[in-house]
Amino acid sequence: MNYPRLAFLALALSLGAQEPSPDPRSEGDPGRPVLRRGGPAKKHEPAQPPPPSVASGLPVEAAPGGRQPERETAAPAELPLIERARLAAYEFNETLPNFICDELVMRYDSQTRIPSWTYRDRVELELLYVDGKEDYRNIRRNGKPLKKGSPEDSGSWSTGEFGSILADIFSSATNAKFRRRGSSTAAGMIADVYDFAVEQPNSHWQIRFGRTVKPAYSGALWIDPKSARVLRIEMGSKQLPADYDIDTVETVVDYSWVTIGSSKYLLPVKSESLSCQRGTFNCSKNEIEFRNYRKFSAESQVMQVESEITFEEEPPNPPPAAPKKKKQ
Repeated sequence: MNYPRLAFLALALSLGAQEPSPDPRSEGDPGRPVLRRGGPAKKHEPAQPPPPSVASGLPVEAAPGGRQPERETAAPAELPLIERARLAAYEFNETLPNFICDELVMRYDSQTRIPSWTYRDRVELELLYVDGKEDYRNIRRNGKPLKKGSPEDSGSWSTGEFGSILADIFSSATNAKFRRRGSSTAAGMIADVYDFAVEQPNSHWQIRFGRTVKPAYSGALWIDPKSARVLRIEMGSKQLPADYDIDTVETVVDYSWVTIGSSKYLLPVKSESLSCQRGTFNCSKNEIEFRNYRKFSAESQVMQVESEITFEEEPPNPPPAAPKKKKQ
């Protein structure tokens, strides 16, 4: 059975009906972000029928009309931290090198008030970040090559972790309202936590589930007071239309320092996305890890990067048989 998709731009998440597979992840795996309606995934149980598919993401353009946020100069130290973070976020998008990393997505469903996550499947791929755009290749689902379509076609998916979400939150067109909450830790560092809220008329977060809506949303940012870099993002939808089949969409992105070549960059290492059907306890969750960051080289462009993933060739179609001649 096929289910409709939900999509959020800045994130893209879609869920399809799929057979469960053994969960290869250790139950003791620590350090995952926890969504409000989430909670850690436990050892999988017999699968139940999955809820309708959902997809989410933020558009690449963080402002109406395809405009990108204007580049600004480096932030003076005397500026408030939230303004320094805004400038650092714009610089982040412009200074990222082209790179490749491995993405692992573990997908779960739950149908109970207190979430009890049932393992659904896993998707592995190589994510290419080239000139500010994400692309995917060598996609596997449960260890088998996905020969056709995109990762989104195989079920729940998300995009935008590499700058789109952050740029949109800080965009002047979004006009988010920030309020300092206090201090906490993220990525092993002391961080200042800022709550934020975005009104519906300024929202660019597109959620697609049958039809596209742009809800109001709120969340929080964990910001390193020294570098003004964002270490963690939490955000969730508010006031989705009453006739919409989804009433909850949440996402979390955790950043950490990774080495690409000889330089260090603050990049996503873990993320989670969650969506729930209106008026039910039926929820779906993706747990995402980004690993093995490395430089994108000229060889990558012609698809010659070494990879353990291979694709089986389709057998050639036989030529059509010649029409038989009628006997006179």
